[in-house]
Amino acid sequence: MKRIIKLTESDLTRIVRRIIKEQTPLLSIGDQVKVSGRGFNLNKGGTPSGRPPRTTDGIEPDGCEYSSEEKIREFFKDAKTWNGSVDEKYMNSIIEKMKKELGSFWTGEPREFLRLLGLIKTQAGMGYLVRTFKLDNKNLFTVLSEDHRFPWLSVVLALKNKFTLPYGPSGCNGSV
Repeated sequence: MKRIIKLTESDLTRIVRRIIKEQTPLLSIGDQVKVSGRGFNLNKGGTPSGRPPRTTDGIEPDGCEYSSEEKIREFFKDAKTWNGSVDEKYMNSIIEKMKKELGSFWTGEPREFLRLLGLIKTQAGMGYLVRTFKLDNKNLFTVLSEDHRFPWLSVVLALKNKFTLPYGPSGCNGSV
């Protein structure tokens, strides 16, 4: 079943800015971006229509929400504490396939890594992955941080259907 989600111009602008921020090497700061045939400069405040973004009580919209990278960092931090029984043989085979995809920059396939990540369905399995994954003596978060083929949003999307990701620092409410 598909859901229809309505977005305002300011919502769309915020999403585009966040995606571009996560893929900084691809665009320079002054670049213009076209959305539905309309160009707008990301350096200017407001929305493509020129109106200022909506705020609530003077607080920037999303001022409390973690970026996608921060969500994954906090999620992995939490996952390290998740224990339980796992099929170690199955998990180790997934980890080895992930290492193969992440270790071969020119031949590795990002979608395959994300598919493998999606195969982990339990907190115990995710905890096992985060605790045991090492590639060149680096943990999973560090490897993903250094591999620019993976926008953080794609990792969030791969995880959010099975796990609750942190929304923001303590004092903020909600989750993804």
